Amino acid sequence: MFDPIIDRIIRLIYVQLSNNRKTCEAMFLVGGFSESKYLQKKIRAEFRHKVKIISVPGQPEAAIVRGAAIYGLSLINSSKTDEMNNFVFAIHSRVLTFTYGIKVLGEWKKDIHPPHRKIYNNKIYLFDPFVKRGTEVEVGKESPPKSGYTPLNPSQTGLKFELYKTSKYEVKYFEEDEDVDNEDEIEEDKENKMELVGTLRIDLPDIHLACDRRVTFGFYFGDMEITAFARNEVNGQNFQTKFEIEEF
Repeated sequence: MFDPIIDRIIRLIYVQLSNNRKTCEAMFLVGGFSESKYLQKKIRAEFRHKVKIISVPGQPEAAIVRGAAIYGLSLINSSKTDEMNNFVFAIHSRVLTFTYGIKVLGEWKKDIHPPHRKIYNNKIYLFDPFVKRGTEVEVGKESPPKSGYTPLNPSQTGLKFELYKTSKYEVKYFEEDEDVDNEDEIEEDKENKMELVGTLRIDLPDIHLACDRRVTFGFYFGDMEITAFARNEVNGQNFQTKFEIEEF
């Protein structure tokens, strides 16, 4: 009766383990379903040679709620100060489960890029990664920003930065979403697709400079959001926005 659900859970665990560049030392079963002795037996039988510790904490059905409550209380305490450096987070750092980067339009080059990637005007959509899956990042500390982004059109009066995340580690090209019908393919698509986190739009005056208007872009991870920022290197104007996010 539960085998189809358990088999699906096992497949998802395999995906997580395969995406981890380091050896998983411990696995904790939490949530109401983890109380099932049958589920525990199946998971232990499947992963006992791959994971050293497979444990079920006391009151596993309450583990997630308790963790959320502790985390929420830490946010309330942290909100009493306006200084990011004085924040006291229950979670000080995270190991990212996604690779983050932006979509950029570049020049298609015959000796480098595959033919099917070429789009209009000899262009190609590329993925410019900022931080890769498996990286440990501190809450409130920005990832190294990148500079040198310029408009494509000399008369362009704005610039748009689209921040994406993907479960892939090595990414070179921007992948468009494709419709799939098979249930297993849908699960795989969820793991591999690029998901839009959010968009930051900025103004670009000084059109007399044509395409010689450089912009710096970066972002940092907060408690439950990502803050993206950009700076016009010509006039020093700064732009910032926040994207709420549930899974890092």
